[in-house]
Amino acid sequence: MKGLKTLLTQADIPTHHAFFPDVKWMTESHAIEFLWRHVKQPYIALIPGSSAQHKEKRWPYYAELSFKLIELGYDVVNILGPDEQDMAARLAGYTPAKDHGMLNWFQLATILNHAQFVVGNDTGPSHIASCLGKSGLALFGPTTSVERSELQRGDFRALQVNDLYDLDVHEVLKHLP
Repeated sequence: MKGLKTLLTQADIPTHHAFFPDVKWMTESHAIEFLWRHVKQPYIALIPGSSAQHKEKRWPYYAELSFKLIELGYDVVNILGPDEQDMAARLAGYTPAKDHGMLNWFQLATILNHAQFVVGNDTGPSHIASCLGKSGLALFGPTTSVERSELQRGDFRALQVNDLYDLDVHEVLKHLP
């Protein structure tokens, strides 16, 4: 966080929101009425993708995690972007993009805001969940520094490993509520 504050200060940009940005203005509860027809609360939101240019940031075991979460009694909502639709068939739980097309940023933020917990990769929607003050876990491989990402805040944590293929589902489950 020091790096961000330094850059903002040097540019004469106020830093009072730099450490704990509040993006709750993005949430609009009426935008996800379709969700309540498919899931109950509490649910866990999974963000298994990343940009098409950075597929190495994708933890490979989201399908196994989604089935395990349902086995444990959670509902699961899978958040997929435009480059990730091929993942939908392998994931247990509800995937809004399959029925309703791509989510806009406000629907995405609203779904994340209602989640009990969020598990995601090093990707934009994980940052949104963190800035919403959600409890969650971001999974990082060796390509990005957790510290430099400045994603950890409040109850949103990150787990960094040398090889995402070596991080098993049971280790991720240890971090859930």
